[in-house]
Amino acid sequence: MIKPSDIKQLARLVHLDLTSSEIERLSQDEAEVLNYVDRLKQMNLEQISIKDDRPQIKLREDRPVRFDRAGELIASFPQTEGRFLKVPFVFEDQDG
Repeated sequence: MIKPSDIKQLARLVHLDLTSSEIERLSQDEAEVLNYVDRLKQMNLEQISIKDDRPQIKLREDRPVRFDRAGELIASFPQTEGRFLKVPFVFEDQDG
């Protein structure tokens, strides 16, 4: 079972603010999941057959295709720096 102190540490690492009741609930949920996994391990699956009845889809052959218009693509981009395309920053910085 994951200890509440471990859950607090994980929450801190992923920048989650959890209440004491949420930590307790997560600890109980984790115990239930592990109990279920133990029950699955005890099952005899030898006599269960799995039938793959998904439709078979014919896919095209995966082969490389040369793209000769990279210069046009780069020239049409609003901002570049050398051979790199500049895009707006979309993630919060580490301090924020």
